[in-house]
Amino acid sequence: LAIIANLSVLVVYGLCCLATWQLRRRDVQVGHRVAQITHRGRKSGQMRRTILEVLHYDARTHEVLVVSGWEGKTDWYRNIEREPALEVQTGRVRYRPAQEFLSPEDTAQLILTLFRQRPRQARFVGRLLGIEPDAEDAVLCARLEAFFRGVRFCPVDEQALET
Repeated sequence: LAIIANLSVLVVYGLCCLATWQLRRRDVQVGHRVAQITHRGRKSGQMRRTILEVLHYDARTHEVLVVSGWEGKTDWYRNIEREPALEVQTGRVRYRPAQEFLSPEDTAQLILTLFRQRPRQARFVGRLLGIEPDAEDAVLCARLEAFFRGVRFCPVDEQALET
């Protein structure tokens, strides 16, 4: 089981590397399934770029919804808590974002909806993260609320939008 988990981590890492390379080349093959968030390190002050899976993308407003696992203790999440993200890029769309931190309840409902829409992905991700997607809703929501933190990004204004 540990070998399968390690292999899964390597596969996810490889996909993130591929997505980073494609975004830097401004390819659209990854479409709007991933986003690159540019932010400033809270300790170093250096520019950082993080590739995240997009849970929801609105083509009309260019709104992007992403989540951080591990109770919001990831570096990118703590960085944007200290100073807002500088840029969001998904597909060929790049903009200076306004960001909104979602409540734990809203984040859990968003993920729960996705779990119901994509049961195969939910089982795969659930195994990696120790979350049982087939648990009853109250138990699952409590676990999701504790584990994930959601963020909504949207363009500050039309001048901030670059395609």
